[in-house]
Parts: sequence; structure tokens; C-alpha cells
Amino acid sequence: MAGMDLGYGSTVLEKKMESEWNNLSWFEGGLMAHPTVGLRINNKGNSAWSFLVGYKHQSSRFYQGLPSANTAVQTPSLSNPADWIYLRKDQITYRSLTVAVGLIFL
Repeated sequence: MAGMDLGYGSTVLEKKMESEWNNLSWFEGGLMAHPTVGLRINNKGNSAWSFLVGYKHQSSRFYQGLPSANTAVQTPSLSNPADWIYLRKDQITYRSLTVAVGLIFL
């Protein structure tokens, strides 16, 4: 058996955090890929065992910055350096090994 999960992690439910000194920080989602390989062993009757091993790779980003006081827009642009006094971007990559054991009813 083999499988592949592809997706995008979203941070729709995460809020931008603002500190008392007007620092902003927030997360953004990223792409996810999860290939798996495994085997199925038939039991007597109408059932089988499945054993899967996979590798999950997912990326996300964390931003932290101080908007410029003279910016005219409410939400500063990430691509415009004039909107920020400083802006830090951290690229985070999650890597996981997955193991799954299942019982299949045929």
C-alpha cells in the first residue's frame, strides 16, 4: 500500500498579537506533504491488519515586528520596508516520522 497527503496549513483562527509597545507577532501556515508506504496482512474471515510508515514535512512562518509610526495604512505591508522599524521572519519546518497500525473490515 502507498499513499500521499498534500495540503496547506492555515492560521485563519490565529489572531495577530499586539504587545503594549505596539509590537506585532503572528504565524502563517505553509505547505504539507505526507507520503506513506505499508502493507496489508489478511486475517481469517473478513478482516485484515494494515501497517503504515510515513514521513510528514510541514512548513510555517512566524513574524514579529514593530510598525513604523509614520505609516498611513492600518495593516503594514510585508513587502514595504518603509512600513516597519524592524521585521523578523522565522521559517519553521516540522519533520515527523509516522507509524500507523489499523484493522480493516472487508
